[in-house]
Amino acid sequence: MIQTGIIFGFVLGFLLRQSQFNFAHELRPGLTSQQSAGWLNILVIILIASLVLWGLVSVNVVTLPDNPDYSPSAVICGSLIFGCGMQLSAGCMIDCLVDLGALDGNALLTLVTFILTLVFYNRGLFSKSLDALTGNNLVSDTWLQATHYAFPVSLLVLLVITGAGLTWYFKTRSVSRSAYWFLAVAVGIGLLAGLAFLANSLAGGFGSFAVVNPLLTWYGFIKGRGAGISVSWGMYFTASIIVGSLLSSLCQRQFRWRAVSLITLIRALGGGLLMGLGAGLSKGTFTSNGLVYTAMLSVQGWLALIFIVVGFMLTDRLARLINSKLAARL
Repeated sequence: MIQTGIIFGFVLGFLLRQSQFNFAHELRPGLTSQQSAGWLNILVIILIASLVLWGLVSVNVVTLPDNPDYSPSAVICGSLIFGCGMQLSAGCMIDCLVDLGALDGNALLTLVTFILTLVFYNRGLFSKSLDALTGNNLVSDTWLQATHYAFPVSLLVLLVITGAGLTWYFKTRSVSRSAYWFLAVAVGIGLLAGLAFLANSLAGGFGSFAVVNPLLTWYGFIKGRGAGISVSWGMYFTASIIVGSLLSSLCQRQFRWRAVSLITLIRALGGGLLMGLGAGLSKGTFTSNGLVYTAMLSVQGWLALIFIVVGFMLTDRLARLINSKLAARL
């Protein structure tokens, strides 16, 4: 059943490319855009995935494991760094895979830099100097398993907040048709993320959208020419995102040919470096921490999501300030 990763990756890549949905673009406007509900779309994805997961757990199809212990300081610092990198590269790693399917050379640079940074991080090049953050203040994240009604009650709170936010947004904004379209896409992504828990369970594992470990395994697979490595659900998933995006680009006849300038090179390499460092420190990416762990109602996931957004918005504000000052001088 690990081959179901091909289906999920292909559908996600095709959907994101076809709809032009980009997670970084959803973070940038916050709640101010008339074209998209921004942050609320992220909450919709998490809510739908969490509802599906709760349903699967309720009928004993999926068993919810204990969340691993985590370091709050490492998650906060790593997520801030990851958010900075996400702004520089104009996307998270799934966005990068989608852009790679559209033959974007900058996405390839970001992807390679991200993987190599994680490889060297795991070898101790960066982590040795960050041991104080990653290992000295671990706390438990098992509150969800401690109370029988914790999951449904927390889910109800998330439902109320998301519903109230969407009601406020559509009543107070003169929104365009694209806002409804991106909301529908967010629902679709949430369904895919939720059903991915089922697919992983049937494949003998647990999880949903996965990026870090599959990419590192692909690195080892390619480096060792496949010796001793079995292709996993996540490996099928990440590779198929590229294929789905490529097919969508072929159907639309739209590719992201971009000349590599000094600025785009710095953004691609800097974004990959910072996201790799942030992922190593916080033990996850925007996808795993910000979408999957949040759907599991993990404290680590929500803490990571909040500070990824903070890091992204601070970097975006700084970039806008620098651009405005440079424009004023010209």
